[in-house]
Amino acid sequence: NLSPKEQRDVWKSLTDEHQKITGKAVETAVEKLKNKSRFNRELHFSSESDEWYTPDKIITPTINLFGEIDLDPCSNSIDRPNIPAKNHFTKTDSGLEQIWRGKVFLNPPFRTEIKNWIEKLYHHYSAKDISEAIALLPGRTETKWFSLLREFPRCFISGRLYFSGKSNAAPFPSVVIYL
Repeated sequence: NLSPKEQRDVWKSLTDEHQKITGKAVETAVEKLKNKSRFNRELHFSSESDEWYTPDKIITPTINLFGEIDLDPCSNSIDRPNIPAKNHFTKTDSGLEQIWRGKVFLNPPFRTEIKNWIEKLYHHYSAKDISEAIALLPGRTETKWFSLLREFPRCFISGRLYFSGKSNAAPFPSVVIYL
């Protein structure tokens, strides 16, 4: 995924003044490419933080659909929540250990524990504890947790989503799923 200029620069670094490729030049160029590749992977596939506050362009249509949100099980705050729900669970409440009921909006932590949040959402919806839900998720369609939601309508966000409080777009594609 190098630009034409970067490709030329790599080629130039491979050659000495006589336009012959040297072993040392190849080692140097390969190391540069590894570092660039590592940087791109970290930039595009990691979640530096679990704090990705939902933007208004997702909250407003959710409220229009639901009328009101009963529960945000992954709230940033009880006093100043990002999601205007009747009930909120924060980290200290351990939302995974609580019963979820009503109309739920889920924007879970995006690291490895996301699987647990999706399984919990699916369980409570299947048990009819949840009447409706909207889940804002990374578009990781190759994962097992994503396949749990395959039967539900979804909307892939065009481009990268700008989460509230972030100056850069998310380093991953996003999807909204309706249960």
